[in-house]
Amino acid sequence: IFIFVKDNSDLNNYAYISVISIFLTSFANFLLINKKINLFRFNIKGISLKKHFAPILVFFGTSVINTLYSNVDKTMLGFIAGDRYVGLYSAAYKLISVILPFITTLTIILLPRMSHYVASNKSNDTKELIENTFDFLFMISIPATIGLMLNSKAIILLLAGENYSESIITLKILSLILILTAMVNTLGSQILLAFGKENKSFIANGIGLILNILLNYTLIPLYMQNGAAIATIISTSTVLVILLIYSREYIKSRINYYHLFQYIVASVLIVLINILVQSFVSDFVFSLVTSIIVSIMVYFGVLILFKNGLVLRILNQIKKGVNYEKQ
Repeated sequence: IFIFVKDNSDLNNYAYISVISIFLTSFANFLLINKKINLFRFNIKGISLKKHFAPILVFFGTSVINTLYSNVDKTMLGFIAGDRYVGLYSAAYKLISVILPFITTLTIILLPRMSHYVASNKSNDTKELIENTFDFLFMISIPATIGLMLNSKAIILLLAGENYSESIITLKILSLILILTAMVNTLGSQILLAFGKENKSFIANGIGLILNILLNYTLIPLYMQNGAAIATIISTSTVLVILLIYSREYIKSRINYYHLFQYIVASVLIVLINILVQSFVSDFVFSLVTSIIVSIMVYFGVLILFKNGLVLRILNQIKKGVNYEKQ
């Protein structure tokens, strides 16, 4: 997209790239699944489809709600404020969309393992998996959110240009969506689903969609693209609170608060580093690169000094992989 989509005349290129990428992904998944299950010889005889109908409707409804939820802000922004503000909002939102998968990747692979532990009544393994999942999400999402918020100006100017300078505040607001969406995905799409509570996720997302529409209708006329961003943050936070209530019995005492304290302390140092770098480096590109590199080094350096269990396990796995390659 960055290479072939430059202006309004490249709309067809954007459509082609989107359709082809979705097709290739689906086709690759089909080939991989077919290695495990012969889809051409699949036989539904003896399978009771009736008992699966209600859960399928819930999944379908949740999928529809999520699709509407992710597009209603831009649609309402276009109707109420105009295409210019849609462009300003999209510039910030697309950057979030690029970063977010790096944080939520773990939650995608969590469901099969979690479902297996729940079905096998392996409560200790389930508890450990939930704790490690939240530990990983906090370790990545907290510094990512802070770093994106502090470097919004440089990122927008670098990737979108000065014409989108009004998107800087929008990106600062939307940066909070990184940690919020990571938590929502983990609770709603993984933990509750593994415990057979997909209807709870449907309810939470439905409430979030309705609230998002009402907030957009109220805030967009006042704050334009920033109003849409505020509406997204408030509605996503509401969904998170509802999911926390629904899943409290599964996540109770599963958060390592000492590790969370370590991530907050290390992130405070990221704030100081970014302030210092931006104060002494005038070139925004060099400032951005320097801030990212130094922040990563200091952040994980502090966690190592704290002897953070998750970081040490990751380092041990890397060492094992390196030693294996040498052999």
